[in-house]
Amino acid sequence: MWKMSGNPLAFALCLAWLAVPCVHGQSDPRNQNVRKMIGHAAIGFGGLATDVKGGGSATFSGGVDLGLGNRLGIQFEGGALYAVAYQDAGYGFVSPSISIHPANWKDRRTDFFVIGGYTFLGNSYRSHNLVCLGGGFNYWRSETSRAGLRVEVRDHIGRAAKFLHDATGAIHLWQIRIGVAIR
Repeated sequence: MWKMSGNPLAFALCLAWLAVPCVHGQSDPRNQNVRKMIGHAAIGFGGLATDVKGGGSATFSGGVDLGLGNRLGIQFEGGALYAVAYQDAGYGFVSPSISIHPANWKDRRTDFFVIGGYTFLGNSYRSHNLVCLGGGFNYWRSETSRAGLRVEVRDHIGRAAKFLHDATGAIHLWQIRIGVAIR
């Protein structure tokens, strides 16, 4: 069972409960300019960096981005991360975030986004509270396509001493992810 410092699961459930009224009714034809829900699944590869040790990581993730208007959304994501350089290297993670979708270009097939939020990372030995920052885009073949390509860069930042006893400063779990987006 995962050890939880604080209660990030309760925080994520509260955010989901608050998002339901915002998403309900978005199928109304009068709200065509409002972003809808976008689901995604991705695989990613990246790095792990501290001041004393580095390594690689692999990520398998899935989530949903709930549109709260034309430019703002709440993103919930979960998955598994494997850090190559560490003995207890397999982790599960949950990451609630805020997503901002800047103005689209003339072509509405590309949906750019920037995210920032919280990540709980844990396994049966350890748990970590991290900050996540990132961005990327969803690309749709046409304006009416239901499936598209998702490309994302994300960094999870935390205290290195929680990962390694001889490390100081910050740890960065950065990833480049590629996957599918469904709307």
